[in-house]
Amino acid sequence: MVIKTPGSRDPYGRTLTSDPALPDTDGDALSDSYEAGDLTTDANGHTFRKMRSNPLNVDSDGDGLDDAFEDYLGTDALSSDTDKDGLKDAEDPDPLVPVRGLSIYDVTIKPIREHIWTEQGLIFGETGIKGGSMNVLVGDEAASSGAYFAGWMTSGYVGYGDVRDTAEALYQKDTIGASLNALGVLPLVGDGGKSVKSVGKVVHVYPAKAAEMGTFISRQMLPYVPDDIVKLDIWDMCYSGAGRRLVTGQVTADHVLEIAKRDVDLSKIRQVVRLEGGKAIPVLDDSIVHYEGRHVTGTLGKGDSGTTLFPSTQQVVWQIEEQSFTYPGRSLATQDEIKAAIPDWINRAIISEGITDWKNGPQSAKLILSQAEVEKFGVREVEVSINGKNGVASVYPTKGPQVYKWHSGRWNAMP
Repeated sequence: MVIKTPGSRDPYGRTLTSDPALPDTDGDALSDSYEAGDLTTDANGHTFRKMRSNPLNVDSDGDGLDDAFEDYLGTDALSSDTDKDGLKDAEDPDPLVPVRGLSIYDVTIKPIREHIWTEQGLIFGETGIKGGSMNVLVGDEAASSGAYFAGWMTSGYVGYGDVRDTAEALYQKDTIGASLNALGVLPLVGDGGKSVKSVGKVVHVYPAKAAEMGTFISRQMLPYVPDDIVKLDIWDMCYSGAGRRLVTGQVTADHVLEIAKRDVDLSKIRQVVRLEGGKAIPVLDDSIVHYEGRHVTGTLGKGDSGTTLFPSTQQVVWQIEEQSFTYPGRSLATQDEIKAAIPDWINRAIISEGITDWKNGPQSAKLILSQAEVEKFGVREVEVSINGKNGVASVYPTKGPQVYKWHSGRWNAMP
C-alpha cells in the first residue's frame, strides 16, 4: 500500500501524496500502490519506491500513451522514448526496439541492384525465371524480385534499344507504378489477365517469395488499377486465396489494399476493421493466439505483471514456482463464448473511439460494455491495443465486477 500520509518518496527524493480515500487517484486503472512501485534501498541506505509511473497523472511522461496502456505494452511510462531511438513511443512502430535507420546497403547497393534487375526483366522476361532458358544468367535472387517483375511487365511496351532509358524512367517517381502511369504504361490495366498469369508463374516457381511479391505489386501497381477483379486475382495468388476471402460484405478492395501496402501477409488476416475514408486495421492469427492465450485461457504470460483475464465458467489456475494461484473472477460465459464475442468488441471499440487511421505507433481503444454484457461476462470495460506493424495486437478486460489484475504476486480487483 502506498503511504499516502505524508506521502511516498520517489528515487529523486520527491514526496508524492495521493488521495487517501481513493485506491486509484488518477483513475487510470492502475492502483496507486502499483504505480508507486516497490520499496528499494540504495547503496547509501536510502529507502524509496522505484516508481513505475506517477499515481497522480494518467500519462506520466506526456507522450500520448496513458500509463495503463504503457504498462501493458511494457514501455517506460516515465520516458516518452523507451528505446531511445529518437521516436516517441506514441509514434514508434516498435517502441521497445530502436530504429537503426537505413544501412549503407539500403542507400547505395540495393538501388543499383534493383535498377539492374529491372533491366534484366525488360530484356529476359519469362525466360529469366526458374525453368527458363536464361535463368542461369539472371539468377533466382533477381528473377524473384519485384524489380525484375516490373521490368518484365513493361517489356511488351518498349523496344530493345529503349531498355536502359525505360529502366531509368521507372525510378523517376516515388513508386514504379507512378512512373508507369506517367509514361502511359501500366501492364495490369487493359491486359490484366495476361499480367495475372505472369504473377502466377512467378509465385509457382518462387512460392517463398509470394507474400513479398504481393506487397510489391500492392504498393507499386495496384493503386493505379481500377479493376477490383485484377486486385483479387493478384491477392488470391500471392496470399493463398485471401483476396476473395477478405473482400466480402462491407470490406472492399480499397480496405484490403491499404492493409497490403503495409507489408501485412493477407493470408494471416482473420478480421478487418473498417475505418472511414477506405482505411482499415487487420486482426492477424498471431494476435488471436496471443489474446486468447493470455487473456482468455490464461495459458500464456503466467505471472506477467499487469495481466488481466476474462472471467468465465472455467477455472484458471497458474502454477508459479510450485505455488498455485486461482483466478478469482467467474462469469456466466464459457471461454468459447468469450472468444466468439471478442471480434465484435474489437470492432465496436475502434469505431466508438473514433479512430480514423492506422498509425505507425501504438494506439488503444476502450469499450464500455452494455449492462446485459456486464451481467453475462463480468466485464465492464475492454481495451484493444493496436500497433503499427500488425494492427490489433491484443484485447483484454480493464474493469468489471469479476475482473482482476495480477501484480505484486497476487490478483487485485479491478471493479
